[in-house]
Amino acid sequence: MKRSEKLRDRFLGCLLGMAIGDALGMPAEGMSREQIRQKFGILEDFHPARGLPAGSYTDDTQMSLIIAQSLVEHRRFCPEDIAGRFARWRDYAVGPGRACWEAATRLACGVPWREAGIPSAGCGSAMRVAPLGLFHYCRRGELKKDAVTSSVITHTDSRACAGAAAVAFAVSYCLTAAESGFSQEYFIRETAEFVEDLNYKMAERIKMILPLLSLEEEEGLARLGTGGFVLETVPAAFYCFLKHIHSFRDALVAAVNAGGDTDSIGAICGAIAGAYHGAGKIPLVWKDRVQDRDKILETADALYNLVPAAGN
Repeated sequence: MKRSEKLRDRFLGCLLGMAIGDALGMPAEGMSREQIRQKFGILEDFHPARGLPAGSYTDDTQMSLIIAQSLVEHRRFCPEDIAGRFARWRDYAVGPGRACWEAATRLACGVPWREAGIPSAGCGSAMRVAPLGLFHYCRRGELKKDAVTSSVITHTDSRACAGAAAVAFAVSYCLTAAESGFSQEYFIRETAEFVEDLNYKMAERIKMILPLLSLEEEEGLARLGTGGFVLETVPAAFYCFLKHIHSFRDALVAAVNAGGDTDSIGAICGAIAGAYHGAGKIPLVWKDRVQDRDKILETADALYNLVPAAGN
């Protein structure tokens, strides 16, 4: 496979993996690890829930696709356009978080995007930022600035901004890291350094991950936490990815069985693992049944075609 073909496969894998992680985790959102075990055994397939058919994604993927489609149409990051799309998203939102919903409501009422955000440290801006990691994967300065701005539209807390920047950086890093030799230690250090000036606590939480990788998975996740608080959600997703670095499937299964905010942990882990492994390593049983598969692949392809280095 040529380099450009590998890169394209990872673009596809990122958005597809995000949607799959979201859809896998959807029926278990809010459950504890023990409750998931009792209901599903090991959650490793799509299940219907909340009136949605099996394979359905939620607000994580909806908002990510909004950002991706805006990038494709404008060929740049346009916060005004994304804010307008978020305002309209209220009409079809699936399982929206409080901060995203409140900010979208303010936007719909005419509040400017710079003023609409909520001082929340939830994971709503981190869960949707993967398309920016793709779009700016070779432009780290712009990636950081735009990831923070994308967060401010709904989440103004510095912890949320740092979480969004961390996920965007992780996606961009993983697009090429597999070819150059991936180091868990280097990944952790680089990501923590990337966000340290945005929020020191987020950087410290990311650094916590490395020593926890030697523990049993359940204990490692218990120490990190798996709630919707961004200082838990982002590190938990990173942990599942790194704990099962050699398997997209195993990383996603770990993420959606973690308990807590399972759809967002799954979406973030799926985006990063998909960027690392590529769409070719995602199980067909998931690829073929996730909601809007073709639309997601077309969007990822369109993003890939915008990247100047894609054909190199």
